[in-house]
Amino acid sequence: MGNRKNHYVKKVTEQVRSKEAKEQVEAELTYHLRETQKALLNKGLNEMQAEERAIEQMGSPVHLGIQLNSLYRPKLDWAMLTLFLLIIGFSFLPLVAINAADLGSYIGKKSVMAVLGVAAAIGLMFFDYRKLKNLHWLFLGIGIILLLLLNFLSTGMMNGYPIIDFGPLSFQILHTLPILFLFWASYLVQEQAVFWKAALFFLLTSALMLNAGGMAAFLIYSLMVLTMLISSSLNNKKIFGFAAVCLTLTASIMAITFTSLKEYQLERFYAFLNPEKYSETSGYMYMQINQIVSESTWFGDLSDMQFIPSAHTDFIFLNIIHHFGWAAGLLLLLALTGVAVRMVYIARQLKDPYGKMLLSGGVALFVVQAIYNIGMIFGVLPSISMSLPLLSYGFWPTMLGALVVGIFLSVYRRKNFNIRAEPKSLH
Repeated sequence: MGNRKNHYVKKVTEQVRSKEAKEQVEAELTYHLRETQKALLNKGLNEMQAEERAIEQMGSPVHLGIQLNSLYRPKLDWAMLTLFLLIIGFSFLPLVAINAADLGSYIGKKSVMAVLGVAAAIGLMFFDYRKLKNLHWLFLGIGIILLLLLNFLSTGMMNGYPIIDFGPLSFQILHTLPILFLFWASYLVQEQAVFWKAALFFLLTSALMLNAGGMAAFLIYSLMVLTMLISSSLNNKKIFGFAAVCLTLTASIMAITFTSLKEYQLERFYAFLNPEKYSETSGYMYMQINQIVSESTWFGDLSDMQFIPSAHTDFIFLNIIHHFGWAAGLLLLLALTGVAVRMVYIARQLKDPYGKMLLSGGVALFVVQAIYNIGMIFGVLPSISMSLPLLSYGFWPTMLGALVVGIFLSVYRRKNFNIRAEPKSLH
């Protein structure tokens, strides 16, 4: 590039305050100058004349720089941040209603987790998500290694799932989902992505997940991958093909699992369908939940310390509507819905296929868990160990929600950055 172009680009970028926006502006401006100069050369101008004319067409470097600074300025989505902080605040309410001697310890630990979650989301916002785009093999490798460890070298069991202890933290099947989510987001926008390989990766990871008893994790995983495929540039025929693979695998596993269930496991399933018949055993919990829901009022009753199973974890939403009322429950539902709607709305506006893929997978991760968790409360879905993102007590529910929100904030912050090259679809 000629000295005049270098000087012009430097003058323009001097007006841009953000470092990463400055790099983006420099790359875009250099590209446009080069393309304009090529077009002028084709019209018969010599190289020097073409360079001068290309610069003239761009206009004043100071004025252009000011415009680009405004256009490329990193942005903060206050709507998402407000919803995120509101939901984090809601997560403290159920602890107030817990009749426990060590309530102070619960609140103290929850405060630490909340601070870490907010810090993680804000930290991810400042991190350039595009740096993850070419790390798909790393994420796949980590995901498979963790699944293999959980299958063959687990250190214990928790809620029926194998776990691996890492100091004070326990790692289980559900916790592989964020890693696999990052793999799929990166892989599906690669030019060298191949359909049959994608199907093979899905089958391998699903088999390892299901072998470790992760039916709930597989449900979230398959819906997440399918959502990302639909939002990709893959043609409809291949999407239907992949969906057929997912549905066939799911139906086969469910059939095999159902026929191999033990008597007490079958009873739990039948109790979900007909809790009254099993009111003395597995159906008791379903009947108790139905009773608590039916007795809940608009503004709740903090004085009623009726026992609620897993009141601060899987049934945290039941805790909120019982002790703080349907008004609080509906406000919380609106906040959770707002997070999902905001992600879908911004994803549809994005020019960057990778950013769009991240938001598509992120909203699936968030929504599937939220819908299943709340579905358990209303007796629509059988009761399993399924946390409510950002709300359930524990490190992982908080951090998973923070990861989704943080990636959204990172993508939104850079949503006006232009992308010249569109990735090819799977071939």
